[in-house]
Amino acid sequence: MTCIEKYNEQKNITTKIISNLNKAKGLTAIGEEDPHNDKYGFNFYDHSIWSGDISVYFHASYGYYGDSGGYSACCPEMQKYLIKALNFYKDNIVNYIMEQAEKDKNDALLACKQEAESILKQIEEKTF
Repeated sequence: MTCIEKYNEQKNITTKIISNLNKAKGLTAIGEEDPHNDKYGFNFYDHSIWSGDISVYFHASYGYYGDSGGYSACCPEMQKYLIKALNFYKDNIVNYIMEQAEKDKNDALLACKQEAESILKQIEEKTF
């Protein structure tokens, strides 16, 4: 796959992520106010709401020097606090997801530029 193909794939992924999350924030796909979008929202739960929900696992563990065993730092009672924390930071989390998708798209575009410059350099070397 060429860098341009990778960029186009990443651009489509980024557009989809940002568009979907903007809509979940009550905006249009491009982030403008949308008075017609009245069923928006996002939250973290201890169960799925729709079949398209994303499973996420929280892992925390510890171990001691000289002991080959490891121990889980998780317990069922922790889940409600994790969900509270995720919901407290949900706006920051969603914005971070969108920023990272945009960064990946820009990195893919930079790779395209570098590939194109390399090809142009090879062409120049062969024509002169």
